[in-house]
Amino acid sequence: MITRTGRLLVRTGRVHLGEKVLRDAVQAHSTSHEAWSGLGEALQSRGSSQAPDCFLTALELEASCPIRPFTIIPREL
Repeated sequence: MITRTGRLLVRTGRVHLGEKVLRDAVQAHSTSHEAWSGLGEALQSRGSSQAPDCFLTALELEASCPIRPFTIIPREL
């Protein structure tokens, strides 16, 4: 939810606030590829040289992300 809010802020032109929200999302959920990707988008939109590092982190995390959340796997297995 916080990642979606940050991305929406960036897309509606409130880049600095969106960046702050996305930094908070990364801090709270450091293994979330969505949060890292969103932060990369925010940084890229203002020309930051840190954007590629965020995108690379997002790609690395996405590669190890399960296709479906573990929480939906039945306990009987």
